[in-house]
Amino acid sequence: MEMKVDPDTTLLLFGEADAVIEGYAEVYGKRVTSVHVPEGKVYPLYFRDEGRITTGGDIIQVKGNTIPESWKKFSEGDYRRIFTFGRTDTGKSSFCVYIMNKMGIDCAVDADIGQNDIVHPGAMAAGFKKEKIISLSELEKAKVSFVGAISPSGFESRCLKAFHQLCRLAREKAVVNTTGWINGRKAREYKLSKIEIFNPDVVAALDSTPYFIDDIEVFRLESFVIRKRGRDLRAIIRRRNYEKWLDGLDYVEKSADELCLKNTTLFRGEEVRDPVLESFGDVVYCERGYDFLNIYSENYGAGSEAVRFLREYFGVSEVNIIKPSELEGLVLGLKKGDSYLSMGLLKEIDFQEKILRFLGLRDIDTVEFGSFRLDEDKREVVVRVP
Repeated sequence: MEMKVDPDTTLLLFGEADAVIEGYAEVYGKRVTSVHVPEGKVYPLYFRDEGRITTGGDIIQVKGNTIPESWKKFSEGDYRRIFTFGRTDTGKSSFCVYIMNKMGIDCAVDADIGQNDIVHPGAMAAGFKKEKIISLSELEKAKVSFVGAISPSGFESRCLKAFHQLCRLAREKAVVNTTGWINGRKAREYKLSKIEIFNPDVVAALDSTPYFIDDIEVFRLESFVIRKRGRDLRAIIRRRNYEKWLDGLDYVEKSADELCLKNTTLFRGEEVRDPVLESFGDVVYCERGYDFLNIYSENYGAGSEAVRFLREYFGVSEVNIIKPSELEGLVLGLKKGDSYLSMGLLKEIDFQEKILRFLGLRDIDTVEFGSFRLDEDKREVVVRVP
């Protein structure tokens, strides 16, 4: 489809779609002559003058510039370190792109572990801008911190550690994109901790006012989302992101002795063989640390009373019962030295030989365990990892 566009007009282009543009058009402050809109995204193409567009995508035509006036007013301020705040689907990542283009900000920390634009879900990343962008995915990755969860709830400590690592790279002018987890005491404490780490001079609040922030300026902004993404669509977007990162990986076998294993107590204890253990089921492997007992079994029948007995019998504070089959497909973070290389998927653990078999890269020395696995359809399934 080819169409003429009047001056001072915005075309809302729905993805997935490609477009070729004649005349002056911009997306979030970047001039474009062609554009690809990913699935689930909507890009506002603002035509300052008369122009033409050729595309096969769906379009809604709106008179004027759809960028909210509050965004324009914000971009005229002298803010240098900006922390975003808002629910899911309020336009936080789009706002980050807009102000990076308009305010000369060249660094972004994408801390949204559910829908990260720079890296795959389950991780945070810091990126730098060499030229104007239309998506945070165009930033040059400077550092990735693996978290292994797609929501901060229950993993606040791990998330804050990852966020702190990234903020060390944040330059004098930087913006933080955050998750939409804002309700409840734990969410408030989590946001306050991140603000303390990043030390912004303003909190850009989209559609929700953080009433609990009283020592930093809060700038209230209008939400700008043309089409909200439902849970199913967000899951599809995450699945395609996983597929992109997993494409081309190898089947790898490595001894645990060659690796630094993180986010897990696997192989951190001494192997235990005791007839008491076998009384509750077939034990594939059991190990004991000074405060934990990990029992790997497919049919362990210990209830709450039995677990209490095992804690007292072995003198530990926690007993973890894990089905080895449920670890298949566990999401991994793969590193060499301090460099994050890729996500991976656990395939099998040989407990007797202490060998890990996984989809990943061979030249690594660190494996970080996630807290969820991917099923055959690349859907997340929460897993308890000891």
